[in-house]
Amino acid sequence: MNFYQISVCVFAGALIMFMLAYSYKIHFWKYGRRKQKVLPSAEQNKNYAIFVPARDESKVIRGILDSIKKQTYKQENLTTYIIVEDNDDPTIEICKEYKNTTCYVLPKKPGSKAGALKIITKDLYDQGKRYDGYFIIDADNILFDDFVENMHNALCAGNDLVLGGRISTYPSGNAISAGSTLTWTFLNTLNNKCRSENGKNIIVQGSPLLISKTLIEDFWHGEWPEMSLTEDLDITYICNLNNFKTFYYEYALVYDVQPNNRKAGFNQRMRWVKGHHQTNKKYYKQFLKTKCKYNDGIYKFDSLFSLFPAIAILVTFILFILYSFIAAIVLACLSNPIWIWALVGGIVGTALFYLTICFWTLFAMISDNEKLHMTVGQKIQAFFTVPFFYFDYLPIYVKTLFAKDVKWTKIDHTNSKK
Repeated sequence: MNFYQISVCVFAGALIMFMLAYSYKIHFWKYGRRKQKVLPSAEQNKNYAIFVPARDESKVIRGILDSIKKQTYKQENLTTYIIVEDNDDPTIEICKEYKNTTCYVLPKKPGSKAGALKIITKDLYDQGKRYDGYFIIDADNILFDDFVENMHNALCAGNDLVLGGRISTYPSGNAISAGSTLTWTFLNTLNNKCRSENGKNIIVQGSPLLISKTLIEDFWHGEWPEMSLTEDLDITYICNLNNFKTFYYEYALVYDVQPNNRKAGFNQRMRWVKGHHQTNKKYYKQFLKTKCKYNDGIYKFDSLFSLFPAIAILVTFILFILYSFIAAIVLACLSNPIWIWALVGGIVGTALFYLTICFWTLFAMISDNEKLHMTVGQKIQAFFTVPFFYFDYLPIYVKTLFAKDVKWTKIDHTNSKK
């Protein structure tokens, strides 16, 4: 056995070890295809505020406003606040056409969604306006008719925060669009569903959210705390550290628009990754040392370390591929016949790396098949192209390590109707 073959065995051993370290995730994945338990209907006696951050979203705002108007939940118990930054935003005039709807103009530009929410929650609290819960929904979303009713049922089931599900408005095999859509499959269908079904806290990611008055009024007293670029991860830590109960409910659905070009997707993920750096730095050690009522055992381990085995697997693949090709070049220059082994190893490693992510994409599509609404052609396209979406995380991760200022960049939406 030559030295290169020995190197292959070392890399293969490391790969197997990291895969075994990741095998605990099977417990989470097996819930992916299961139907979640339907929660009992609760009396529609709670008053809710619906916050819709809508910076320059006049092109799509009618979609969410019309869907709110169609809700099966009592309309008189819903008050909508469309949050804008400028007094000349066309959204202001549009909101006048809808009942129980206020267009709230921020007194200053906050620079983030969390900043906008901080301003409005404080203002409403100071005005003495009180609600039983607060929805946070993106402006490009369209709510299913029973969305509020289902979120209400989940809140009344004893939860302090509820996360709803997403369905892509425009299903696509485009690498950016499909990759972004499948991100929510990995986070919710293949992770949060298991957590909720076992009475454990979820990892709050994105929206739509419903937060109880217990958290916003009684705990924060209207003072939405300073948060990172990813306010959802901040909320995850805050709820765990203070034993608030969080829940993912797959029946509370919205139609959601995903970015469909590389620049928009890259900027969005830059914000996500930078926000994760900031939030983990802020809370990680405290969460590691604290016993959490709704996040213990394998679930706490997953919250703390789930990315490590996955990253280790990817890094092992990349190092092996680079090592093989560099070795092939050096050995060929030295006229060492082993170079052909190294070249073949590099090619095979690259193919295995690519196919591993292809089949990981296929697994996600199978797990969330009913919600994806993708054609066979779109699924085939996504199978082969989505790996390049994930390859992009490598330069994104490196760039965020050195980027001091990652801003809340706007993603243009042209139409939110399905």
